[in-house]
Amino acid sequence: MFEQGVDKGYVHNNAPYVVPYLIRRGNTLAAKLILHEQGAAPELAGIFLQTLASPDKSRPDAKAILDRYAPGKDTVFDQAIGRPQALMWLGAFELVGESDELARNTEVAWMPGRVNWRNSPGFKRLLERTGVADYWRTHGFPTHCHALAGKDFVCDRVEP
Repeated sequence: MFEQGVDKGYVHNNAPYVVPYLIRRGNTLAAKLILHEQGAAPELAGIFLQTLASPDKSRPDAKAILDRYAPGKDTVFDQAIGRPQALMWLGAFELVGESDELARNTEVAWMPGRVNWRNSPGFKRLLERTGVADYWRTHGFPTHCHALAGKDFVCDRVEP
């Protein structure tokens, strides 16, 4: 069955997910190698390394950065990392929540790499769009998230 999946292209490399951890541990060489292997232009890789080194910071020019250095669909970068993950790394949480790449967004939503993500309007919008927030309201919130007044909720800060 695994071979059938590989033959049909259902193979995904999760190496990009460790990039923020490598940077925080000071292993920028390994992070650079992964970014290079995953198709990030050297300039874009440098921007990621700089931004991820300060997880509380964000890049207000995130969309322009990606339009310049990763404009195409169906590129190695797009297939391996994708726009939602790149926007997350750049701290552009609003844009992650607005992205129409819901499959990738739901995966990115639970990454602990950016400490302010889980209480951002983008995260909340993503959970509303995917039905997760409604599910929580009906069946109960997970231990790290809590209902607030109205339809709002808050999640505990997850340190990277």
